Amino acid sequence: MAIKEVFTTGEVAKICKVSPNFATSWFDSGILKGYKVPTTKFRKIPRTNLIDFFTQYNMPLSLLQDYENPQNKATVILTTGEVGRICNSNISMIARWFDKKILEGYTLPGSDDRRIPRDNLIKFLIENKMPLGVLEDIDKENVILVSDDNKFTNLFETQLKRQINEALSKKLIKASDKAEAIWKLAVATPSFILVDLKMGEDTAREILKASARFNRKFHKLIALKGNQTELGDQSWDLVSNKTDRPQDVIRELLDNFLCPRLMTLVSA
Repeated sequence: MAIKEVFTTGEVAKICKVSPNFATSWFDSGILKGYKVPTTKFRKIPRTNLIDFFTQYNMPLSLLQDYENPQNKATVILTTGEVGRICNSNISMIARWFDKKILEGYTLPGSDDRRIPRDNLIKFLIENKMPLGVLEDIDKENVILVSDDNKFTNLFETQLKRQINEALSKKLIKASDKAEAIWKLAVATPSFILVDLKMGEDTAREILKASARFNRKFHKLIALKGNQTELGDQSWDLVSNKTDRPQDVIRELLDNFLCPRLMTLVSA
């Protein structure tokens, strides 16, 4: 993507990972400087103003760089709730670290919402000799399985080790509900996300939204369907109906994604 000199509020929202209404309110309140196109309601923000905005509110410029270089892995931004899950601490404790500037981040302008870049959290945990938890796996090829069926999950983990880890190292990260799945998706940089649709359409839709928020282009979405939902198949990279046999699901992963990749690695 070419370097832009002027942005819309919608583009600013995408860059800052906030809702369009948030970006519009920044403009209308004068926090974010720009201009309105005469005789229209279109709001425009010059690049220099956007950079000044980022600098003033201590927001990482890497967000803008990610937008302009979509081939890069995007900067991951966490909420205090997500940080609390990782650190096994309550939100008030996270807020205290933030307010004392022990944990570095930024507050969304015009609100009390705190945001912490993932890299800042890793630095904080290492400096304070705290366990990284799920963050230990950010450089690994992770597979997230979202299912509340413990029998299937355990069988899948066994088959994953047996069928895939011999060729390509993969670590299984389990999530038994949508909240756990979403925050693990935020921090674990998975290469595959498998969603058991027996958990309901609401869970599937929320994970699809989270996938779009967290580096959708870097992972594959797999629906473990059966006959449980009418959610459109076009949302997924693969829809598997072989949910009674985990080894068959893994074989589909191999045939559709991993074997072609492995052949590429071998021939390179």
